[in-house]
Amino acid sequence: RLSGNSSSDDITAKDWYVSGMQVDEGEALALYEVLTEMNLPTGASNTTTTRDLCESPAVSCRTSFFEINVHPGIVDAAGGRISREIHKLKHLATLSVTGMGLQGEIPVEIGGCIGLVTLDLTSNDLIGSVPSSVINLRNLTSFSIGRNLLSGSLNKSLFLGWKHVRSI
Repeated sequence: RLSGNSSSDDITAKDWYVSGMQVDEGEALALYEVLTEMNLPTGASNTTTTRDLCESPAVSCRTSFFEINVHPGIVDAAGGRISREIHKLKHLATLSVTGMGLQGEIPVEIGGCIGLVTLDLTSNDLIGSVPSSVINLRNLTSFSIGRNLLSGSLNKSLFLGWKHVRSI
């Protein structure tokens, strides 16, 4: 069971949904968990029992994909982490969380976001190195990780499968 925004309100995974899209309960729950771990608003209402994650100012829903696209001015700086559940977001096309104060490492599970077209983690407090699993992000057109606390060097072999990338 999950707790919604209201502390007295217990809900189950089936109560979370992404309007206008065919996503399974697992992906809807994963989207909720990713938003929660990044301290981003879920769009949940305290007045209803069903939660539409597309009502979050951090999420844009389209017919066949959704985007998490936030920066200061859309929502307050979050300061959370990128959830290891992110790999369950098969319909995620954009993850753009510029200047949100995200901490910790980029999880290896990010390589499971095979539909990702834009990955922008610029201006956060991310540490560690870029996981080798990013080689699986073959649909990327844009990859930005500057202005973080990352260490190590980027191995060119990580990017060999990225045939559509226009900017790194």
